Amino acid sequence: MLIKKILIYMSLMVLSPLSHGFLESPTVLPKGVNSVSLITGRIDGLTHQFNSQGQLTSLKDAKSIELSSEILTAMNPQFETLQATLNQFGPYQFGEKLHLGKIFIDINPNVSYYAPVYARGITDKWTLAFTSPFMQFDYKINLDHVGSNINDIRGQLYGLSNELDAAFDQLDVDGIETINQHFNEKKLAPLKSYKKSIWGDFKITSLYKFYSDEKSQYTSKTLITLPTGPKDNPDDLTDPEGFAETSIEEKFIFSKKSESLYEFVGAVGYKLIFPTKKAVRIPADESDFLPGPETKQVLTVLGGEQLTLNLSIAKKISNKFSLGFGYEYINKRKDRHTNGPISDYSFLTEGTNRESSGVDMEISYSTVEAYFKKQALLPMTVWFSASNVITGINTAKNINYSLWLMMFF
Repeated sequence: MLIKKILIYMSLMVLSPLSHGFLESPTVLPKGVNSVSLITGRIDGLTHQFNSQGQLTSLKDAKSIELSSEILTAMNPQFETLQATLNQFGPYQFGEKLHLGKIFIDINPNVSYYAPVYARGITDKWTLAFTSPFMQFDYKINLDHVGSNINDIRGQLYGLSNELDAAFDQLDVDGIETINQHFNEKKLAPLKSYKKSIWGDFKITSLYKFYSDEKSQYTSKTLITLPTGPKDNPDDLTDPEGFAETSIEEKFIFSKKSESLYEFVGAVGYKLIFPTKKAVRIPADESDFLPGPETKQVLTVLGGEQLTLNLSIAKKISNKFSLGFGYEYINKRKDRHTNGPISDYSFLTEGTNRESSGVDMEISYSTVEAYFKKQALLPMTVWFSASNVITGINTAKNINYSLWLMMFF
């Protein structure tokens, strides 16, 4: 059983410029108008994940390490001999019944982010925007060893022979200390709490309005992601994934306004993730659950494609306030690995296909109309958004709260 990254992929789709949570915005800036924005928020709910069957499980259960005979033998080659010694005493095969329990990795991740955004209206139909999020990770990690039956078996056999007593003494180990020692021997970062701050990938967004009338608008949105964020670290099972990506996403956005001040927006998108080089540890076989540093290879990762669907409805409550609700569906194909020493990388690509459905609610306050009527000092808009991933496959159960302040000049 290969032990993989402790934290599962979490979606950061809200950091896309010119969209608010799951609500895609078709609005372009007038020619020569600039805007500066600051998005700030936090991501909760990361203690749970949707597994490969779509079931919601806690990270504590999903990432537990069972101290099976396979793992114990890998950590201590004498374990098989000790197990055989127990099997010699009586017809009860105590060595086969021996179980040293599980190591539960109790993880409480806290993530917050800040993203400055600059946008400019190049023409009345074309807007460009730029951003790079600054993210802060505060991971509280605790290990708990439970479920060992060694004391029960020891109570039945201890004292029958010196050889048997010696076997029990060697098996009576601190599971947490043993795992930490094995991580150290494999030159892996320890499983402990830490704080980290990083700059994410740089994003360029182009929004082009190619048709509009009084009631409807058709817009093309292109999002380019450049790999300025940190690369995946094969020597750390707790570092966050999802950065250092080179990709291009194209979205077609349709919006329609009704007489009753409702706006309906739909968007479909296709994202192409370009190949990238990635250092990975390659296990020698199925029993190599923690490959050593000598197994590292640089592979080419083909990130696959991603499809996105957005639907939203917004209601203008007054000339300053609006309320909106959105839905987003994402489906990403599985990664592929090439240019390595072996032909089958299924153990690495397992879990890289992702699917998620989420809902979003936002409320906005704008002084733009009031500014042109000379009823406000500055033209600005403030959005508050709360989004929730409600179903998924191989993705984190995250609740995202964000506040967006945009000013125009």
